[in-house]
Amino acid sequence: TFDEMREGCEFAHRLGKKVYLTVNIVFHNEDTEEVYEYLEKAVSCGIDAIIVSDPFIISYIVEKFPQVEAHVSTQNSTSNYETVQFFKEEGVKRVVVARELSKTEIKEIIDRTGMDIEVFIHGAMCTFYSGRCALSNYVTNRDSNRGGCSQVCRFALEKENEEHKFTMATKDLNMAKHIF
Repeated sequence: TFDEMREGCEFAHRLGKKVYLTVNIVFHNEDTEEVYEYLEKAVSCGIDAIIVSDPFIISYIVEKFPQVEAHVSTQNSTSNYETVQFFKEEGVKRVVVARELSKTEIKEIIDRTGMDIEVFIHGAMCTFYSGRCALSNYVTNRDSNRGGCSQVCRFALEKENEEHKFTMATKDLNMAKHIF
């Protein structure tokens, strides 16, 4: 609830911590009807930044709530320095780059833009580019790009006329060895 959100923000701020709200679904027309009121209420609770993927929400946050940082979500699949530079010029303060980038690619983005970059270092890797999956929606009618991923890529599937099962999932991301 918004009361719980306000309480959480107050608690975090007393500890000198920030609170980020994720609003990173791929918006369909029906999703936009209530998002403005939702954002207004969330910001009034003390949110410090909003993590988003949809450009119309990014520009709305930057214009309407200058006290709140706009961060681009990994759901946007940002994978090059030109796009990061574009977001920087739009007023975005941080980009969570695509999980599929190499360390070298990430460093080039940072070097060329000077942007604050966030990187996922551990967790499930999508079979498709982050934020671009249609498999979950097709198989289970749960849209992964709107918060409902059923991780179909991890289902144990059977090949016709074969005994062993397989998954389509890639290995989990584990970049912990690169933390220094």
